[in-house]
Amino acid sequence: MKIRLTIFQIAILFATLIIRCRPESGHELGTVPGNHWSAQDVVIKSTTNYLQMVDTYNYRHPDLAEYTNMRSFVVDDSGHFFILDRYSQVAKFNGQGEQIAAFQHNGQGPGEIQDAHLMKLRHQQIYIMDIGNNKLLVLDLSCQWLYDIVLNDLQILSFEVDEQGDILVPHLIPKTFINPENAALFFRYDKSGKLIGKIADNRDISEDLEDMPYQPLLLITPERNILLGFKVLGVFYLFDNQGSLLQKFSICDGAEYKQSMKRLEYERRLHKGGVWFHLVENIDVDSKGNIYATFGGKFKGKRTLAMIYQPSGQFSARFFGNHEIPFAPTCFQLENDSTAWIFSREKELFARCVFAKRM
Repeated sequence: MKIRLTIFQIAILFATLIIRCRPESGHELGTVPGNHWSAQDVVIKSTTNYLQMVDTYNYRHPDLAEYTNMRSFVVDDSGHFFILDRYSQVAKFNGQGEQIAAFQHNGQGPGEIQDAHLMKLRHQQIYIMDIGNNKLLVLDLSCQWLYDIVLNDLQILSFEVDEQGDILVPHLIPKTFINPENAALFFRYDKSGKLIGKIADNRDISEDLEDMPYQPLLLITPERNILLGFKVLGVFYLFDNQGSLLQKFSICDGAEYKQSMKRLEYERRLHKGGVWFHLVENIDVDSKGNIYATFGGKFKGKRTLAMIYQPSGQFSARFFGNHEIPFAPTCFQLENDSTAWIFSREKELFARCVFAKRM
């Protein structure tokens, strides 16, 4: 028995070493970041900063100076960008950084906004999540209000718009309160705000979310899969469009994560517990379905801005910054497969960045 146990232990150790010593191609790393370079790693090649100060008092693009507290932004196919700030105002800018349109109607009625946190561009329309009024406002590309989508069944914390224009919203239930009647994880609404369907199951994610604040991220991939992530945990769940769980992956592990944990422990000791910070602020996908999750830190002398995953959820590569953008973005959006827009609150930077493979 003792010999068999020793052989078993050796076999387990050998298997562990094989898993940890995968090739550096980055395609067999599993669902958490590896601790070595990947041939798919990308780096920023050039940066155009729209908030750069040209002297002590003036910005290169003065129209943007009052939008340094942005909460969200989107970029359209013409290179125009829209910024949502903490005062719930939306402004549209051309490619030269000049403001050409705006929307701000504070209040609680139709076409009015109270506490906007998220903005998405879908089907040539702008969708704004207003948690104060628990609704979505829909604008055209001229920043003109079109209609509201008021939700009465649940508190909206994130959303996505599918190819039919229906709205998908996460319905998160604490593990203790889940039962067969309320277990559905996603609610689907039509444009009038009518509930038209429920899919997926909260029990697929409940173990990870116990005693954790809900800060969800939601995205529909080019393969029509549903990607649900959580800012505090840095964990992601990939579902098919019928709600079946396909994969779970995370930004945990790797040098950057270990640094974050040290920081979290320091902050908790400093504030005597109860401190949470976001590991991931944003997610986006490129035309091939590769997933970018903004998360970073030091890695082998370089600064990581995001982790990149294959459409299946397998870890693929890292997105590295430069001296201008050393921190993981506060807001992030891909314009195409080689260009990203990045807002960094720490550096007061809003930039269009061209990137390419590291090697």
